[in-house]
Amino acid sequence: IRRMETALVIGHGGGIGAALAAALAARGMAVTGLGRAEGLDLTRPDTLSVLGSLDGPFDVVLMATGILAPPGGQPEKRLAAVTPD
Repeated sequence: IRRMETALVIGHGGGIGAALAAALAARGMAVTGLGRAEGLDLTRPDTLSVLGSLDGPFDVVLMATGILAPPGGQPEKRLAAVTPD
């Protein structure tokens, strides 16, 4: 069995993504974080080209993205601000 050594955490800038990246790094994995700060915006397909600049392959890929904002609003990170419609 080969040991998993590398990880990509998409959405590492948020609370959950940052915690996942830190936990993987604490276990000795080399972690690459990717998110808005690196130019990736999953609501804009034209930014997906940033994926091609990564040094892979990765043993683990985690997607820790989400949207908790009302339409047209800033990311609020409060579930109470989100409506089902």
